[in-house]
Amino acid sequence: MEHVPGGRRSTAIAFLSLLAVAAALTAPWQTVAAVTPLVWEQWHPDAAVVDVAGPLSSGDLVVAAGPHLFRVGRDGTQSELSAQYAVPPFAPPSGAEAYIAVVPSDPTGRWFGFTSDTVFAIRPGSPSRVIRIAPGGKPSTFATLPQAGSLNGIALDATGRFGHRLLVSGGLPSSHSAVVAIDADGNQTTLTITAPVFEGGLTV
Repeated sequence: MEHVPGGRRSTAIAFLSLLAVAAALTAPWQTVAAVTPLVWEQWHPDAAVVDVAGPLSSGDLVVAAGPHLFRVGRDGTQSELSAQYAVPPFAPPSGAEAYIAVVPSDPTGRWFGFTSDTVFAIRPGSPSRVIRIAPGGKPSTFATLPQAGSLNGIALDATGRFGHRLLVSGGLPSSHSAVVAIDADGNQTTLTITAPVFEGGLTV
């Protein structure tokens, strides 16, 4: 599991650094004129964005912004993914960073036991919980993780190295991080409680 401190912005900076290294390594085989500079632009405005995941089978992205989850289409059209999620007991506490993960689309509608297009969101707080938002928009508590401390990261294992399970991390009072694996039936396995301190932006 790989983490870039500082969340999504640091991830983007690290990605640009990797591009620069790749360009330098391939310089003997390419001309400078063939390298197209990256141009950043604002595609869709949203206040308090914490995370972006997806796409759903529709092609829409899922955006976590404050206590809300939005669907954002390719044309920028936005709608509430789940109005029920935005209110207690499911909405994250004020100021909390509710990172999300989306189950990939699968022709069978199931991805290693998980229902395709399901969205999972961490809910930091006491007790720490993982909230499941079904494709129809109905939220429910998927797992309660008191052993993981204050939840701060979530990712689906798309490679299989962790059994295609949902991985959730949390900060502990011991100045370490816990990592818990959860299968499609909600069965939990604590992988470690002594990982280094990290937050958000998890990938496998």
